[in-house]
Amino acid sequence: MAKVLPTIYDEKKPQKRYVLRLELDDSPIKIYRDIECPSNIRLSYLADLLVRTMGWLGYHQHEFTKDDIDYVSTSSKEYYDDEGLNREYYDFNDFTLGDLLKKKGDKMTYTYDLGDDFQHTLTLREVHRYTQRNGRPIEPDYYITGGKNSCPPDDVGGMGGYEHMLQVLSNI
Repeated sequence: MAKVLPTIYDEKKPQKRYVLRLELDDSPIKIYRDIECPSNIRLSYLADLLVRTMGWLGYHQHEFTKDDIDYVSTSSKEYYDDEGLNREYYDFNDFTLGDLLKKKGDKMTYTYDLGDDFQHTLTLREVHRYTQRNGRPIEPDYYITGGKNSCPPDDVGGMGGYEHMLQVLSNI
């Protein structure tokens, strides 16, 4: 029997409006995105949105890490098992953003491309209730509210390859 995919939001969990910053770690230039989204978005859907938010192509595996626990896709779970990685991990379909980040200042790591290992820090900057604006309810959704610079290209060779690419481009 086929597995039914979960909904984008876990309706059983409280829905708060989170203001977040996603910043690419160890980059020679500052690369980040400011985001607003509901706290009850499932990590699996958030991962897909973060890929597009940063500008990645999205064909690499990605995961979240909080308190030395990895939250991964089903295909990454197979990778963990096959490689004998001795780390605790869970299916990221079963968790929401609000399960991991609860209060202002909380952080976790989002890694895109487990080979090139582009690590990002996702920081909870503000927590709000959904309210009304101009007499109309604010609908929970995912918004990019700011940012700076483009992400490195996929398959550039990690941060070292990206730094080399920037150096070559600066000499043209």
